[in-house]
Amino acid sequence: MILFAKEANINNNLFFHRHIYQQHALQVGFFTFDDKHLPLGSFCPEPVKILEAIGEDFEGGRVLRYAPDPAYTADQRGIVYVIYNDGEWLTYPDVWDPSQPSNAPSLVVPNGRYQPVDSIGKVWRENADVRNRLGWAYGPQSKFTGRMQLYLVQSGMPSGDYSHFFFIDHGKWGVALLLNSVDMGPNKWEVAGTY
Repeated sequence: MILFAKEANINNNLFFHRHIYQQHALQVGFFTFDDKHLPLGSFCPEPVKILEAIGEDFEGGRVLRYAPDPAYTADQRGIVYVIYNDGEWLTYPDVWDPSQPSNAPSLVVPNGRYQPVDSIGKVWRENADVRNRLGWAYGPQSKFTGRMQLYLVQSGMPSGDYSHFFFIDHGKWGVALLLNSVDMGPNKWEVAGTY
């Protein structure tokens, strides 16, 4: 699985990265930037948002469900982030509620795999493309303390590759992801640092 391979490479190289961080450490918010993303640290980030979160690993990626931000009153639904192993990501509003089915009992789950449930399961069941690209879950979903950090738009900020971005807690392996929202094309993600 590519996502695990990327994370494994980071974990295997933490000694190397920690050595670099000791020389060039820049922690802004909840994580320390890796070398590639170090220049982004000079821009003033908004405060870290702490939100309840759930994560689940799949054959083709990882899915995160973040609780709604209480400060954003226009829409109090949570957000489901689908993070594909190929570097793309999508979001879906969390429209599941406990009065709806948690799973699809008619689906035959392969040995050693899991059917996602609740909010993540609803997105997975109702979107064939998501289901086909993700495949089955490796294990049940797990809760974690989600952290998210937006960047204030200001003069001098990079444009192009990093014009609309924010950082989000991956919920596993101590990594922060940069989620870049692309206007005309697929949204891209990459590992931005560790914590």
